[in-house]
Amino acid sequence: AVVSTQSTGMITVTTHEIEGVELSDGGVFVCIAENEEGDTERSTTLTVGAPPEFEVKPQSVVASEPQQVNLMCIAKGTPTPEIMWYFNGDKIEPVSQPAYLLSFLLTEDTAGVYSCVAKNTFGTITSEAKTSIEDAVVIGVEDDSLYKQPVNSSCQIVDSVSLYLDVAVSGNSIILVGLDNEL
Repeated sequence: AVVSTQSTGMITVTTHEIEGVELSDGGVFVCIAENEEGDTERSTTLTVGAPPEFEVKPQSVVASEPQQVNLMCIAKGTPTPEIMWYFNGDKIEPVSQPAYLLSFLLTEDTAGVYSCVAKNTFGTITSEAKTSIEDAVVIGVEDDSLYKQPVNSSCQIVDSVSLYLDVAVSGNSIILVGLDNEL
């Protein structure tokens, strides 16, 4: 803290300056003025805040059939940020509490873009998660010799692209489920 004093004749002005303000600097400050006639005091409250910052962001979900989905969004800040949810740009109210958890059955009707908005006096931030239902791709097999061979697969992740690939065997078919590289 920097305290400076200036006098101009009969008046003395003292300034208290806090550099590099931190949350712990908040509180009640009291100014006391005194002279030969007596003293008086005034107090003021300094509120120090911090804009929202995500601790947990909602994650995108791809499913091959309807499933229960839980999107979580946790933000910190001072004061504590309010969490709001949007579906394809329209505000929605979570069915259950707490507000940081959005739980729903993922179907064709509920698939889309979910946005979590964290807001307080000092700022607003947004994070999005995409949800979708992908049709399974079925590849027919002439005979069952494929099932007697080891299956090797590899994938290369480039930048932040994610590749999801689930494989299932049904009769004489290999079913590729949830192939998605656009998240």
